[in-house]
Amino acid sequence: VIIGDGECNEGQIWEAALAGAHHSLGNLCAFLDFNRFQNDGRTGDILKTEPLAEKWVAFGWHVLQIDGHDYDNILDALEEAKSTGDKPTMIIAETIKGKGTTYSEANHYNPPTPEQFEMVMKELEDTDNSN
Repeated sequence: VIIGDGECNEGQIWEAALAGAHHSLGNLCAFLDFNRFQNDGRTGDILKTEPLAEKWVAFGWHVLQIDGHDYDNILDALEEAKSTGDKPTMIIAETIKGKGTTYSEANHYNPPTPEQFEMVMKELEDTDNSN
């Protein structure tokens, strides 16, 4: 399961969290994309939901906090999630919205102009060629 931090404003997320723990769904693993933004602004400005890790623990989940851009962290977390017994696992993946391009990291709501788009594509190409 993949959810966003903005979705944690919704009641059905917490109903599902309760159900997952109540039914001892140890094979349930969820990722929370924790980038601190949602459709119409910063998550903390719209509705404060932090501390999220503590909330998921209180709801009976095994919680891991990782760098959501680090593939090794992701794979390690998935491996650990396999061994949590009857507890579902929430992997809180800290991410940067638009990571990898100067324009995208700074502009979360506005589409780029054609010139900005070209800049974004060049940065991505340079990143791809450096690997």
